[in-house]
Amino acid sequence: MIFPATATATATTADRDVPRPSATWRVLRSGRVHNNNFDFVRLLGALLVLIGHAFVLTAHFPVPRFVGIPIHTLGVAVFFCVSGYLVEGSWLRRPCAGGFLRNRCLRIFPGLIAVVLVTVFLLGPLVTNAGLEYFQNPQTYQYLLSITLDAQYFLPGVFGDAVHASRAVNGSLWSLGVEFICYLVVLGAGLALRQRGYVIFAILAALCAAATFAPEESPLDGLKPAASMVVFFAVGAILRAVKPSVRTLASMTIAGLVVWLGIAIALPSGAILGAWVTLPGLLILLGRSTTPGLRSAARFGDLSYGIYLWAFPVQQLVLHYFGHVPLALNLILVFVFTLPLAFISWHLIERRALTFAVTTSRTHPVPAWHPRWHVEVDEGNRGKSG
Repeated sequence: MIFPATATATATTADRDVPRPSATWRVLRSGRVHNNNFDFVRLLGALLVLIGHAFVLTAHFPVPRFVGIPIHTLGVAVFFCVSGYLVEGSWLRRPCAGGFLRNRCLRIFPGLIAVVLVTVFLLGPLVTNAGLEYFQNPQTYQYLLSITLDAQYFLPGVFGDAVHASRAVNGSLWSLGVEFICYLVVLGAGLALRQRGYVIFAILAALCAAATFAPEESPLDGLKPAASMVVFFAVGAILRAVKPSVRTLASMTIAGLVVWLGIAIALPSGAILGAWVTLPGLLILLGRSTTPGLRSAARFGDLSYGIYLWAFPVQQLVLHYFGHVPLALNLILVFVFTLPLAFISWHLIERRALTFAVTTSRTHPVPAWHPRWHVEVDEGNRGKSG
């Protein structure tokens, strides 16, 4: 998953020479403007998950693929690649176990707690066909375990009718526990090997890659989706730890794209191999670039995590109330309802929680209205995970 914290930076004389924008504009543009594209990359990942799930939940098959990978799986992989790179960078900048864990928890849990509580106590009673038995059923309260990263997917009498291809209330929650385990690996690798933690990431990537291709009847079969995402995280972390030059990274990525395309054509079931090698470098190159328009993707707030958390239940609600409308209309309705929820999640919950994050700088912050306001702390994701 994924996701930045609150911002601190050093004000300069030039900062004071920039006219302060109007109060109205400051309220609207309450997000961040970075000198890189990572906010855009995370937002792209969230949208890929949303669009891919639209195909799955409305039973529009086949789901679109990119070089052999379903787009919603690719979207989750985007979060894990970027998270590996940025969370490892967060640890390297401030190798403090307490601060690292605190910031990671502040990024994942406030938004997660909100979506789980709203799901159980508002969404569930609104749409269940179980009546008053909804609050008497132990499954209702078992869903609250999702707050502990033990993802639960079903509520009594919710989304069980024929219009729904899946009964899952929020199928995106599975990845958050995997994401947090990856954070713990970053912490353990940093404490054990300090600057050489990439050795542990390499071993982890090899083990998880092997698990991904275990036989279907193997005890590891149920772990394959998680294992494949851990590989993406580990490769992203390795690239941050070893810091290859832009030229080297670009050369590796171009060669990897050729290999990925070849594997996807010759052996579609093995396309994930090419994605592991290529996607992290490609996303890091894009994220480290600074592109007008793309670098201000979070101008109105970092909505990627909120979109990831809320889109799935919104998609199920759209099906519940509107039925099987054309896919384009379904997506429009989902966007219309999800974006405000993501906006509220960021501004009322996530952003406020992150004011308690441990920062990497003791210097005075640039004001939030300033165009150069950027994040120096916990640029990791949520991830996110779908």
